[in-house]
Amino acid sequence: MLRHTFATHTLASLEDLKHAGKFRGSPLVTLMRLLGHDSITTTSRYTHLLDAIDDVYGTRYQAEIDALAKSYLDAGA
Repeated sequence: MLRHTFATHTLASLEDLKHAGKFRGSPLVTLMRLLGHDSITTTSRYTHLLDAIDDVYGTRYQAEIDALAKSYLDAGA
């Protein structure tokens, strides 16, 4: 429960910082590294939790998840 709470709030906060121009990079990749995941698909499960907070966040990440998953597969990770 604590891990899900941390992930959800961190992802939402990073997204807010990105839109305020105070964060560069991918909030999803940053969260993946913070949680110690090897695969973006593992981290992507936390994006569905954002749907309950705001529909914009959850749907915004699907294209990024798909692109990152493809790049990891292409790199042989």
